[in-house]
Amino acid sequence: MAAVGYIPQCANFTSGTVYQSYAPPQTDPFASVNAPAVPSGCNQSLAYNGQNTSVTVTGAAGGWAAGTPTTVCYTDFTVGSGKTFTGSDLIIIINRKTLNGSSGNLTLQGNVTCNRCVFVMTSDSTGTPTPSGNVTINAGAHLDLHAPTAGTYAGILIYQDRRSSSCGNFCNKINGDSTSTIEGAIYMPKQEVQFDGGSGMNTNCLQMVAWQMQFAGNATINNTCPAGSASHAFTGSMVRLVE
Repeated sequence: MAAVGYIPQCANFTSGTVYQSYAPPQTDPFASVNAPAVPSGCNQSLAYNGQNTSVTVTGAAGGWAAGTPTTVCYTDFTVGSGKTFTGSDLIIIINRKTLNGSSGNLTLQGNVTCNRCVFVMTSDSTGTPTPSGNVTINAGAHLDLHAPTAGTYAGILIYQDRRSSSCGNFCNKINGDSTSTIEGAIYMPKQEVQFDGGSGMNTNCLQMVAWQMQFAGNATINNTCPAGSASHAFTGSMVRLVE
């Protein structure tokens, strides 16, 4: 457990935890990764809000390795309770149209499977800061989400535009049921993120970059990453005096 400041002893940390107080600030592992341009005409009021029982969106197989992944764009992406979304090989852009609007959100409540997918929270606005929506993944959601292992977004599952305006009260909440799988990085450098994984939840290769992080629940976070997914992995650096 490393921090730029002091770390007080805490009984909630796993036995054997090594405390590395007064560590140097770490560099942003995703600093070279930029948001894609929002396609023209991306103005749908909803992506999938649960009117249908099941929706499937399939990208071009091998698109990531070839540099031609399939891009889809919505102004909201909502999978309601009891509904199912299945996707593969996708860049899913979620476009927030106005700074004070309620659109542009990623809300997952049902069953969501997406292999080699990245969710991009951004806006077609050219200003800075720019609006971006919030992520809400409810505890009742069943997730099987895997980031791409090739291409620009290798290893990244959720990417937020670095131009995004700030938010408060931990406006992004990531949960999931005890049998969910989340594999990939969550990158939200300008906003707060609350992570509350249930016991048994599989969070392999989970890296998180956020303005503030809050942890709850009983999930075990692993960082054994599949081949190709760790091109932006944390390296970490420490400074120590030696004799």
